[in-house]
This record gives sequence, structure tokens and C-alpha cells, in this order.
Amino acid sequence: MIYDHSKPHNLADEQLDEAYSDGDRDDAGREIDLMLWNARLQPLADTSELCASAQPHACRSKLAESFLVNFAGAKPAATTSAPVGAADLTVVGGAGHVGIPLVLAFAEAGYRVNVHDTNRDVLATLQSGRLPFIEHGGEDLLAKVLKQNRLIFTSSPAEISRTGPLIITIGTPIDEFLNPVRKVVQDCIDALLPHLADGQLLVLRSTVFPGTTEWLDGYLKRNNRALKVAFCPERTVQGHGIKELRETPQIISGTTPAAEAEAGKLFSAIAPELVVVSPREAELAKLFNNAYRYIEFAAANQFYLIAKAAGLDYRRIYDAMKRNYPRARGIPTPGLAAGPCLMKDTAQLAAFAQNQFSLGNAAMLVNEGLVLHICDDLRRRYDLSRMTVGLLGMAFKAEIDDTRASLSYKFKKVLANLAGAVLTTDPFVTTDAELLALDEVIARSDILILCAPHSAYRDLDFAGKPVVDVWGFLAQGERDLAARHAEFVGTRLATLSEGKEGSHALVDAMAVTKSARALASLWADTFHMKNADGSAHESNP
Repeated sequence: MIYDHSKPHNLADEQLDEAYSDGDRDDAGREIDLMLWNARLQPLADTSELCASAQPHACRSKLAESFLVNFAGAKPAATTSAPVGAADLTVVGGAGHVGIPLVLAFAEAGYRVNVHDTNRDVLATLQSGRLPFIEHGGEDLLAKVLKQNRLIFTSSPAEISRTGPLIITIGTPIDEFLNPVRKVVQDCIDALLPHLADGQLLVLRSTVFPGTTEWLDGYLKRNNRALKVAFCPERTVQGHGIKELRETPQIISGTTPAAEAEAGKLFSAIAPELVVVSPREAELAKLFNNAYRYIEFAAANQFYLIAKAAGLDYRRIYDAMKRNYPRARGIPTPGLAAGPCLMKDTAQLAAFAQNQFSLGNAAMLVNEGLVLHICDDLRRRYDLSRMTVGLLGMAFKAEIDDTRASLSYKFKKVLANLAGAVLTTDPFVTTDAELLALDEVIARSDILILCAPHSAYRDLDFAGKPVVDVWGFLAQGERDLAARHAEFVGTRLATLSEGKEGSHALVDAMAVTKSARALASLWADTFHMKNADGSAHESNP
């Protein structure tokens, strides 16, 4: 089904990604910007790869059937060779998190796709039949479309086909003041423009600041170019893009009726339905989706912090709120709201609103501040300078290998200034040379923090050591862990003090044991929450 923006329709169930503004921040906004930015380990500037995913749908819409013009969307039979000129479609940034699922979706639908990316190593990985990151269902589909000769791999702008649509998966990152940077998009267009033909469809796919689509259309016209410009945002969840492209409505917008129609024709090949709106509406829809989700997580984290400050067990309150109460069904668990999209897009929306987005600013403070709050609790309860802290899970969420904008690394950075040592582990991440084996991290650590609730961690034996579990994910009772740990820490740090004079060692050991006992009560209501029936809450996506 296709919804036209001239008629009422419901957009309530749409999802996530990106936005921005070039204006200067006021003093209050700049103070928030700097507070948040300085606490991050990694800048949120990688938008050539966004939230993730893609794949097609076998059923075409009635609109697609009604088009009599072939918008380079025809499905020619596969051939044994695939010169660039034979490509039906080019995806710029096609080897990234946004690009790969989209490439596979169109290839499965019968298109011959030019996978264009400057990262030649990743292109070689794809050509060998392997994916550079986790995308469920992707590897089998990649093998299938490679066998059908539906993929072409290029890295030079001169190799881009001058026929067929061009989809650009480059969005607008934010700078150190959390303001959007449009220049990234402009630089990409400037590099491609000499190799494009007037009349081609140019689709922006990643999140952009409201007004960027219309700005690009004007920029091209000022340079005497006549391309059709559309914005059709991706809204899929990291690691599940192939599945979600089959199931999620596709927002369609264009700067002209011709651009809108051709974009609709193109995406009808892989989407179950189309929602047609104006470019500015499409840009804001994407940002509103992501900011709303980020605010939801902030509300859950704020509830958790309020309950903890009151000395209450939030898991019991959470269960009371949600059990068989349909209006509370959507309340997420507390947890680390991270990744390359949510916080960045909330910041871009705040910039667009001239820093009048108070809910968004508050959400950034709560979600980013959760890490600092936990570290401060540990610092007050322990002599961290004499302890080793182990971080479990360095990906930005469960069951994926993506570390972009992961708050796990914020933990690592903050604790590096507080703890004697910080150890890290993750069963999925392969890009961090400092990661250790899980058993080693557990054995060497005095305290463990569950950063990403990977299923591999659910039933582990933590040898009596406390585990900071804001998610309420782990199977073991926190009270039992805390009680056992009071004795463990006293023994452990008394051993570390053996080299001192006897009286000093005794005082140190007593102080540490007292600290551990105090922390035991903190663990009971702070870090390990389960449902009343013993099952773990679902973690944040």
C-alpha cells in the first residue's frame, strides 16, 4: 500500500536514525554539549555506516505495477560478466552497515547492484563471500547473489554508472559541540558529481538534518546540474536489516514529483508498503523516531536512579508496573542507550530546534550520565585504585559486533582514571586488540560490570564476585553475590597489603572489608534485577 502525504495516515510505528543544524549553540546548550562530549571516548562522526540492515519483499505495490516507464529498475537476466555499465543501481557506501543490507535486498529482488565504497579491504571481503560484520541472514544471501553475478564492486567515482539510480548512505555527523556537519554530504556529492548524468535519480538514504534534501537540490541547480533528488531514510535495527527491510514501511520523499515517483518505483521492489511525504516531513519523521526512542530509554534510566536513591529495589517496582498491565507494556528496562544513531540524532534535533528541545537535552544528560553515576557509586564504596574492574561486552548492544559509540568504552575511559586496572571482553567484537578471554577477565577482576547483555553471559559463574547489572539480565541473585563478595574483597585486598607493616595492613584490610559490606547493600537494590517469576527483562535494542 502507498500512503500519499495529501491524505491522512498513521506513521505511529516507524523507527530510527539521524538530523542537524549549522547554527551556533547558546551558552546553556554549549555547556551541555561540552559536558557530554568530553565524557565520550569516541566522537560520533561515522555516518557512512548507520544503524544497520536490509532485504527485499517479493510483492510489488499497485503503484509500481502501474508505472509504464522503466526507471532503471527492470530486472535483466543475470549474465556471466558484469561490467559497471550493466549496473541497474549504485549504492555509495555500499560496504557499510546501511549499505550492505540494502545492496543484498535489491540484488535478491533481481537488480544488478554496483557496490561502491572507498574501503577496498571490505570490498574484497564481500567478494570472497564473507560479511565484515554481523547481519543475520546476510551471509547466505550474499553467497546466493554472488553466484547469480548480481554484484559489481567499485571504489573509484569514475567507475560509477551514469545510468540507473544512485543511493548515498552518507549522513550528517555531529561536531564537538553536537552541531551537525553538512560538509560531509557536500564533499561526497562534489566527488561524485563529475561522473553523474543529468536526469539520474539521487537518493539520500542515511539520516540528514532537516532541510538537507532541499538544500542539495538547490546546490545541484546552482551548479547547473539537473538530477532528481529524493530522501528515503533507512529505519532498520542493527544486525536485522535484511529481515526489517521486508517488514518495515519505506518513507518516500522527493524534491519534485518525478523524483518522488521514481523513488517510489525503486523501493516498491523491496518494501511491503510506501509512505509518501515531503522531504522535510521525511527528515523529521526519522529524527523524531530516534529521539523518541532515546527519551524512552532516558525515562527508564531516570526511574531506576530515583528508586535506587530512595533505597528501593527497582526490579520489584518495574515488575509491579508492567505485570499484566497493557498500558505499561512499552516501558523498557534500564540500560546503556548507545550506538551511532540515537544520541546523535537527538543532538541534531536539539540543534534544529535552536536548543529548545528540553526533553532531548535532559535525555542526553540522563543516558550519558548513567555511566558516570555507576562509576561514582563504585568510587565512593571502594578503593578502586587497588582493584581490577572487568567490563563484559564492548559492543553497543547485545548480540552484535558493532562498537560504534558504545558506552562500554566510556566506562573504560572513566575507570582508567579510577581503577587499578580495567579489563575488557566481548564474544562478538573482533576489532579491539585489547580484548581478553572471558575466563581471564572473570578470574583477574575484583568487580565486573555488565555493559552489553549478551546471552553468553546469562548463566555464568562469576566466582562470588559482584556484577553491576543495570539491565536486570543475569540469572544469579545479586544479594547472594554481594554477601559472598564482602568476604572475597576483604581477603583479596588484605593479601595485597601484606608488604606493609602489620598494623597498617590490618587497618587497610578492615577498611576494605567495611567498604565491601557497605557495597553489598548497594548491589542488592542497584545492580541485579529480575522479574518476579525469575526471568530476565528484555534488554534495550
